[in-house]
Amino acid sequence: MIFAAFLASEAIIQSSEDDQEVLLLTLDAEKAFDKLEHEILFNKVYHYGIDGDMWILLRNMYREMSIRIKWDDLVSDKISVNQGIQQGAKLSTSLYKCYNNAILDSVTESGLGCHMGTIGIATPTCADDILVLANSECELQGIMDIICGD
Repeated sequence: MIFAAFLASEAIIQSSEDDQEVLLLTLDAEKAFDKLEHEILFNKVYHYGIDGDMWILLRNMYREMSIRIKWDDLVSDKISVNQGIQQGAKLSTSLYKCYNNAILDSVTESGLGCHMGTIGIATPTCADDILVLANSECELQGIMDIICGD
């Protein structure tokens, strides 16, 4: 999140120099890592150019994943899990970004939000934490419409 904080600081400085306001909104997707559907995730990973043995390795890490629930001294049978990625694993942040990158690309392509020169910095992210930077309420609403799929 340090990178996002740096971009926010720079956007505030630049907007101050340009006599513009900066609206800052933070988003944290609730249980984001738990909700990623494996089939969609690995289609997107393939789309981003990870194929062959590496794709098979990644898919096999999550294929036929199961859990057991322990309550006091009782342990359940295996329960199949078809969604979610490991929280805290180094790879999980990258997998999450692959899963959601199309939304962030749509924000960038819209041209909405703050810029550093000609580079859009409207939605710096760290895993499931998104910082939204805009110069007006109208821009902020436009970005939120894209993120929420409206």
